[in-house]
Amino acid sequence: MKKNIFYILIIIILAGIFTPVYKLQAQTPLPTLGTCTEPGGGQIDNVAQSDCQDPGETWSPLYVLLAPLPNPNNSGTPFPTFDPSQTNNLGVYLNMMITIFIGICAVLSVVMIVIGGMEYMTSELIASKEEGKERILHAIFGLLLALGAWTILNQINPDILKTDLGSLQNVTVSVTADTANFAKTEQTAASVGTGYKTNTPDAGVSSFAQNNCSSLSNITVNTSTKQANFCSGSNCVSVPVNLGYQGVATAGQAQAGDNKTPIGTFTIGGTSIVGTNGKAAVANGYNFGAAFVGISASINGTNRGIGFHGNETDTLGTTNGCIRMTNDDLALLAPCMKAGTTVSIQ
Repeated sequence: MKKNIFYILIIIILAGIFTPVYKLQAQTPLPTLGTCTEPGGGQIDNVAQSDCQDPGETWSPLYVLLAPLPNPNNSGTPFPTFDPSQTNNLGVYLNMMITIFIGICAVLSVVMIVIGGMEYMTSELIASKEEGKERILHAIFGLLLALGAWTILNQINPDILKTDLGSLQNVTVSVTADTANFAKTEQTAASVGTGYKTNTPDAGVSSFAQNNCSSLSNITVNTSTKQANFCSGSNCVSVPVNLGYQGVATAGQAQAGDNKTPIGTFTIGGTSIVGTNGKAAVANGYNFGAAFVGISASINGTNRGIGFHGNETDTLGTTNGCIRMTNDDLALLAPCMKAGTTVSIQ
């Protein structure tokens, strides 16, 4: 216990020696000051509220400092107030903290060296002398570590040690729906027209559409076999489909523009366009064949723009994340896909 008290007294004495002593003077409390904004947009700083009451003038308070801060631009005029909206003071304070940290490391190193020296000189035990030597070595190592880190960073680039938050720029991250990327896999109506090709409709699909269209309850897309099952109760019909050219995205991992078909359970919703009189469904200027039936697959509340659709050639090429069907199957089944119908992509 006596040994610890001895160390504490040494620290107090050294702190008194190394701590700068300033002459403190009683100051008259500053009145509440602020910024006065004039009708024309001009501003006057350090104005009392009573002096900013003309018509059209608005007054906003400033932080009144307990003691004025030095002004680096004009040493004779210190800052009595602080307006965080006008200056990047946080960056200045952070830069100052780096310097203060180095100074603290130096002071603590000196304190530990003195303590180690006292321990080495006043003790007659070899173990205590060794402990004092280790304390001195550790203090020197810590000081060299702090100074070495600062020196290396300063040699690489002095700006690394400067915190300039004012240089930070606002960055807008925009998420583009898949519809904006359809050009990777689709043709525009301007280049291929608004017609679309068909082949002979499948008899099973025709029968299902004729007898079960109004009661279609769910659609299951098997991404492994690339088959879609349209079911009304126990009555189902299977049709071939194709997926995004980058494959599939696991549940919850889909991203807009990833060109993958998302795994998950969704519903029919959003944009639904069924071609009529031989004219293709056209959305965002692209020819989607017999129809485009949207699926309510969204990211952060933004609809991804994917759905069931065909193309102008009636071929099952890959998509940009949608589910492609032949125009023959799509023409028969698109009218059955009502809003709210469950779509399970597995």
